[in-house]
Amino acid sequence: MRVAEQRTQRAVDAIHSLSNCASRVCYDYTPEQVEQIIAALEAEVRRLQSAFTGENRFTLRP
Repeated sequence: MRVAEQRTQRAVDAIHSLSNCASRVCYDYTPEQVEQIIAALEAEVRRLQSAFTGENRFTLRP
């Protein structure tokens, strides 16, 4: 529980820090770059969900 809470908080903090890059005053980026960032994060969240639901396990059973 303790490890999961700490790691979750670090992930949330990192995402919050990344959202600071949305400031057009400080940073320049294209819509395509934004899509790449979001796609990478969404892919990792899908992997996380699969890990917790056991969807990554191989089986020959239907």
